[in-house]
Amino acid sequence: MTVPQLAVRMQGWLESKEYRAEIFEDGREVIAYAIFREDPSELHLRQFFVVRDRRRKRHGKAAMQLLFNAVWPANKRITVEVLADNAAALGFYRALGFNDYAVTLEMPAKGVV
Repeated sequence: MTVPQLAVRMQGWLESKEYRAEIFEDGREVIAYAIFREDPSELHLRQFFVVRDRRRKRHGKAAMQLLFNAVWPANKRITVEVLADNAAALGFYRALGFNDYAVTLEMPAKGVV
């Protein structure tokens, strides 16, 4: 997706009131954001993004700790979906204590015959 398409998608999530966003700043610079929804029994982290030059400098971990300690209730299960080939994100979430729950398999379309 292009940046404008992503912006429209994100705007739709937030306008639906189903999702909520938290923005993390360092001074006046945005360094990360989280978009999530809260259901009665769980939280679903839809997107978590850290600005590229702030990655691997503990900013993502600090932002997640703020979510765990100050934003999200401790009594809810938290889910997040990660693409299977995104080793960096998988390592990040596993280091925070997330565990593998399910695997979704797909077969790409082969075209109409």
